[in-house]
Amino acid sequence: MGEGESLRIERAARMQPKWAFVGVGVLLLGMLLPICVVASSTGIYPLLVLLVHAGLFGTMSLRYGTTSTQDASFEEGALEVSETSVVHGGKLVVRRDELAQAFVVPTEQGALLRLEKKAKSFPIFLRLQDEAEARRVLAALGFDPAHSVARMQVSSGLLAQTLGRQIALVVLPLLLLLPSMFAALVIFRQDAGPFMIGFVGLFIAYVLTLAFAPTTVRIGTDGVVIQWLGRPRFLSYTHLSRVERFREFKAAKEQRGVRLHMRSGEVVVLPTGQTDIGDVEAARLAERIEESRMTHAAGSAGQAASALIRGEGTSLEWVRTLRRIGAGAFTARTSALPPEALLGLVEDSSAPSGQRASAAVAVLANARPEARHRIRVAAQTTAEPNLRVALERIERATQAGGEIDEDEMAVALDELESLDAEARAKPARRSH
Repeated sequence: MGEGESLRIERAARMQPKWAFVGVGVLLLGMLLPICVVASSTGIYPLLVLLVHAGLFGTMSLRYGTTSTQDASFEEGALEVSETSVVHGGKLVVRRDELAQAFVVPTEQGALLRLEKKAKSFPIFLRLQDEAEARRVLAALGFDPAHSVARMQVSSGLLAQTLGRQIALVVLPLLLLLPSMFAALVIFRQDAGPFMIGFVGLFIAYVLTLAFAPTTVRIGTDGVVIQWLGRPRFLSYTHLSRVERFREFKAAKEQRGVRLHMRSGEVVVLPTGQTDIGDVEAARLAERIEESRMTHAAGSAGQAASALIRGEGTSLEWVRTLRRIGAGAFTARTSALPPEALLGLVEDSSAPSGQRASAAVAVLANARPEARHRIRVAAQTTAEPNLRVALERIERATQAGGEIDEDEMAVALDELESLDAEARAKPARRSH
């Protein structure tokens, strides 16, 4: 969106909170201070346990009332996005400088745009006609994957564990706690009360941390960073095979979330919840990762096209340079390119034939069976005879054992270049 311009959408709708749940949440959270006062004034300190219940259920009710899209009501109106504000139905929704990030969320209620403020507050949901229109607004706000890194918090990583591991993480500390409590009783006897309360408090804090510490997911143009109670883990899009949303029963509860299938066979599970909010969160997470993957693929394709323009030197030297690119080497002349970008260039019928053949040489540096298969298919579906022959020779130059005949690849590139030059020269001779 250029300077001074604004984007106007005539038909849009803003989601309204579920006021009944909001009211219950405010009521429960409002009980926190009275509980503390009553417990301290009466000396009945076990009442403080109610703080956990009131705080937990109050927060859950308030979040559900402001975030759940299921059966939510929407207020219709025109949407206008300018340099300074987002306005809906003539009313200010949020100032641009207050926004931290935004997401496109495909749901059963339609294509939603989720706006999040820099200050801690509940999200704003706007419903657009379709996902394409929602992406237009996202781009106008400057929060599309090409221009921003997204940060999400999903459910605790405990829910990603198997049921057996979940039980072990809770039971093993309990087995250590019980002997400690018994020792305190033996040593301190009637004075063991504070120690007992302390041990129980530590255990409750441990369990609550496991159950509610969120998993942080940062989504950039090169990959995803996941962190839960430990060091961050980076997953590159180069190694990501598929993104899948799931709903499954675990311990009699239906879990929602996203699975990241890696090319190595590993599956990384990102749980998002057990209610309809979990469905929406899974849709938001999967959509953003897929959008960022497409942005990455588009950028990698452009990078691949520019990197595979042949320089000076013999054909054999060029083959060795291509193999270094495909193997992941970084030098002043070459840069590593993801296999998917190289294979995309091989299969791109609009790309120059020399670049497609060079991409085939580069991607075969790892001798992956799926790469050979896709190059073989690309050759079979290519109408241009010179390129078809070159791709077939390049594919055959990679033997089953993984050995590569560089000389054969060099000959294939040389002949393709000569035939292409001859074909370009024919129209020029005819014009004379």
